[in-house]
Amino acid sequence: MNPISWFFVGLAYAAGAVFALGFGWKLWIWLRTPNPLIIPTTPAPTTAGGAAARVAGEALFFKSLFRGNRWTWFFGYLMHLSIAVALMRHAVVPLGVPVGGSDLDFTALGPALNDLIRPIWDATFRLGPLFPIAVIGLLARRAWVARTRYISYAADYAILLLLLGIGGSGVLMKYVWEPDVDAVHHFVFGLNPGHPFAPAPLGDPLFLFHFTMVMTLMMVFPFSKLLHVGGIFFSPTRNQPDNPREVRHVTPWASR
Repeated sequence: MNPISWFFVGLAYAAGAVFALGFGWKLWIWLRTPNPLIIPTTPAPTTAGGAAARVAGEALFFKSLFRGNRWTWFFGYLMHLSIAVALMRHAVVPLGVPVGGSDLDFTALGPALNDLIRPIWDATFRLGPLFPIAVIGLLARRAWVARTRYISYAADYAILLLLLGIGGSGVLMKYVWEPDVDAVHHFVFGLNPGHPFAPAPLGDPLFLFHFTMVMTLMMVFPFSKLLHVGGIFFSPTRNQPDNPREVRHVTPWASR
């Protein structure tokens, strides 16, 4: 392989290591952080099951954001839903066989799996443009809403621009400038342990840009506000039941 291909291989492994170690370390810190007080945001459920349902509602439907600002909820939910769809489509790519363009054939998996995957694959094909549209809406909010602009840092804009670069390049590859799918498949599959490395598709600069943006996002993920994807489950204002009268709360160091 040429030096440029080795660069992209090294970038992929470095990004994976930084993401896994950084995110894992942050989760370890959160797990070890004591919660000496009962501080749920009221009104709050009074049982552990209710608190779990509350966290699930926040993680799946952004209930607090919906009550606070409908436009922010709309663009935020649209962006997260688009990311989920994109991740799902990328996850099933190894299961299919390229048949031209960006389409895949899943018949080799058998009738049952093909009947399950094919309708979802076809239904989500047109949803790609929603991702950059949602990011543009969130960028406009940060730039034009005075109170949001006042508390925004350069890093907040940088993350959104990075997401816009990923989504925009992905849409262009799907509808305008399709890469060599076979070359992309060989390169990406070659990154898996146990598979021989394959040259990067140097004839597809848009894919290489998209790939670089994704790897950059993975490396900054553990050190940015994107960690809310895991932090929401550790927030004591959400995951604690409001039961200080029913259950005595003893701090970890007081019980020793």
